[in-house]
Formats: sequence, structure tokens, C-alpha cells
Amino acid sequence: MTLKILWDLGESNLKTWGALTGIANVNRTSLMGLLTYTNYQISGLVYPLTFFPQNKLFKRGSFNNLQNSLLVHQIIWDPGPHKLRRIRTFINRLRIMLQNSISLMDIDDLYKYSVIQAFFPSEMIEQFGESLRKLKFVIGNTSYAHITRHKGKRMKLITQGRYDVIHFPETRIVEADDNTPILLKTHDLIPLDYPETITDPRYITFKYQTIAKNIPNPSIYFLCISRYTQERLLYYFPQLKDRVFLLYNPIDPIFEIATRQKTTAQDILRSLNRSLKGTVKNSRRLTIKRYILYVSTIQPRKNHRTLLKAFKKFVEEYPDHRDVALVLVGKWGWGYEKIKPIIEYLQQEGRLVHFEGNLSTTQLAQLYRHANLTVFPSLSEGFGLGAIEGIFAGTQRIALSDIPPHRELFPANDDYFINPLSSRDWLKVLVNVFVKGSSQYTINNKTRKRIIKKYSLKNYVQEFKKIVNKILR
Repeated sequence: MTLKILWDLGESNLKTWGALTGIANVNRTSLMGLLTYTNYQISGLVYPLTFFPQNKLFKRGSFNNLQNSLLVHQIIWDPGPHKLRRIRTFINRLRIMLQNSISLMDIDDLYKYSVIQAFFPSEMIEQFGESLRKLKFVIGNTSYAHITRHKGKRMKLITQGRYDVIHFPETRIVEADDNTPILLKTHDLIPLDYPETITDPRYITFKYQTIAKNIPNPSIYFLCISRYTQERLLYYFPQLKDRVFLLYNPIDPIFEIATRQKTTAQDILRSLNRSLKGTVKNSRRLTIKRYILYVSTIQPRKNHRTLLKAFKKFVEEYPDHRDVALVLVGKWGWGYEKIKPIIEYLQQEGRLVHFEGNLSTTQLAQLYRHANLTVFPSLSEGFGLGAIEGIFAGTQRIALSDIPPHRELFPANDDYFINPLSSRDWLKVLVNVFVKGSSQYTINNKTRKRIIKKYSLKNYVQEFKKIVNKILR
């Protein structure tokens, strides 16, 4: 019998900010693995951006062509001027405050490829086009924001026995009307472990509720993306012991494919030097020949402050190494006010380039591949996605903060780990690599092959199938 899965794609809409996050990218990649290496029948669950379909359409059981076209338009396009969009969203949120259920309706295959383009980057469509043809879509009569911000109330999916398993990319307070098993991917317990890094205390409460309120429901299971996350989840909720599974995130194969492309280090460096124009006091005397790469949203727990402090010291103490630059890739998040002046100063000096997430996967992979040093100084993580992406892409050297998720990558090697709180230790790393030419942080081929195998799509699919078979047994 072919397994039928409902796979939530809400956060992956390319029109939303969340579509650029690691969670959304991993969700797409995981889905591609199952479509490629299994015969599962998978339906992608999507939601309108703001204007929600009326319940009576779902009760009737079908849409006419005009209604289907309008709904697909709401999935794909950002509707109307900003002020009108806010009014529509406000009205609809008032309407759904009393709504505790989500009805589903199939989207006609006529519109499949339009929806695919709204949720999957062009590179992924090119790589997995044949697999995507097998994907069906269903629409829910609410918004993704409603799912994620529902004030502690349980949402019921009206699935009517259509699916064997339901998968959500994050923890949600949700259940199925027919007790279909629901898999909730659990990325981290950072709001509970490090509440000082969260700007809105309501999110701490919500994070707790998305787990605690699911405890009484035996059909809810949790997929932890690292052993560390699994340990932290069971620390807070030991009663979930039999319903928690370890399932590492898979890495987009495009990162590994990029290692076989003909782009050279000089191509990347020319691109970086062009990026400096207009931000440097005297651009004629500055040329980047070597660079440090850090890929992450700019927020306090990602610890840009310590890295920037170390690099600024390097710039001041080693003026003969003006060819070394720091490259940051990631959007402005929150709590960055104190470090923004340092970033702007280093940009003006021609020593820092900042890409605000406007890179394709291939471009990012090439940045990883040709970086002289890739760093991840974060104070807390659930998985360490960027570090693994870099290894897939062929980054030469890597330096990681000494935290448990990073230790899972190199359990028997201390060479790669740095005290995340010590700018002096990070300065020492920069000096060792760019002044002394140390090979301490180099990733050997044996280590790279082990990590690529462990976090490959095929390995993810094998582990996913084991978990599903155990749940359905």
C-alpha cells in the first residue's frame, strides 16, 4: 500500500520573509528527498497570504474554475497596496479568531506549476523537476500566520482519513480529526534554554505551549534535528520519551554539486571587489584576495559582536594584510544596533562585504567553496546548518563555537572549536590562518565524506521511513 502524506509548506512561500530561512529551505529539501527516493503520495499543504476562502466553499466540496483561479492568485501574489493588505489581514484575523479548525481542498492540477514556482526556487525546480511533477497541492482555509500565532488554542485539521501521516516543519498546537499521526519537527529549545536572546517574551510561552499542549495526544510525535535538541526536549518533557525521534536535517545537494562547477576563486573575488564600490573611502588601493565567511541572520545569539571585535582588532594590528575581508551573508534580524556602527566602519574601510540574503543557493555554495576560512561563532544553535552546508560545498577551513550541536559534527577532534565568548581566541584564529598560514582548521577528505554521507538526502529518507514504519506499526 502506498503511504499518503500531507506535508505543510506554509513557511516556504517565496513571497514571505520565512521563505529565506534555513527552516524553509530544509523543509523543501526534505520533501524533495521523499519525492525522489520513495513512492509516497505527498500533498503539499499551502495557505493564502491574506485573503482567506469562505468556509461554505469547503463545505460544498469543490471550487469552480474562477474560485480556483482566485485562490491560486492569493497563494502566489502579494495582494494589493500595503494599507489595503493590512486592512484585509486585520478583518480576516477577526473572522478566524473563533475558528479552531482547518478544512482542506485540492488545488486543480491545472495550477500545479504556478504553485510550484511560488514555493520552490528555480535551482531546485531545475534539479528536482521530475520529482516535483508527482507533488499534489491542497489549500487550507486559514493563513500560515494563523497557524503559527494561534493564541495557545488547538487547531484541528479536517482530513477525513485521507492521509496516513501529517508533517509540520515546526512545532504546532494541532491535531487531526481522525487521529492521523502528526510529525512535528523540533529545531531547538532556545527560547527555554536562552530566554535572554528572545525579544518577545510571548514567544517563550508559545514555544512551551506548542510542546506541552501536545503531550496528552498520543498521535503527536516529535522529530529532533540533532541529538542535543533531543536531549533538551526530554529534559523539559521526559514524559515524551517514546514519542521523540532523532532525524538529522538533509542538505540541499546543490551545495555539493557546486564543487564540480567551473567557477574559480578569482570569479568570486572579482564579485566581492565589485560589491565594495561606493562603500570604500579609497577603493583604488583596496583589493580583496582572501576572505572570512559567516552565514547567519544578524541577531544577538549568532554572536556577530565577538567576531566583529576580533576582526576589527586584526585590521588594526596587522595593516600589512589589507587583502583580507570579512563577508557576512544574512538579513538584519534584531538586536543589532550596537554592532551596526562597526559593520559600517569596516565597510567604509573596504574590509567587510554584507549580502542581505539575496544570493542563490549556487552563489552561496561558491562563497563557501572559495572562502579561506568559514566561521560560526554562534552562542546557541539547534543544529548548525550553515557549518554542514559549508562542508558540503567544499569550504577549506572551518572554525566553530564550542557548543554541543557543533560538537556532533566533530566529536573526536578539538581543532575546530573556539570559545564563543572570547574575541581574543577568535583573533588568534585569524592570525593563525592569515598571518602564520596554519592548517589547524583544515577539513580533510575523510571527515568531509563522513559528514556528506551522514546528512545526505538518501540517509534522511532511510531514517524517515524507519520512523514512519515504527509509528504506523
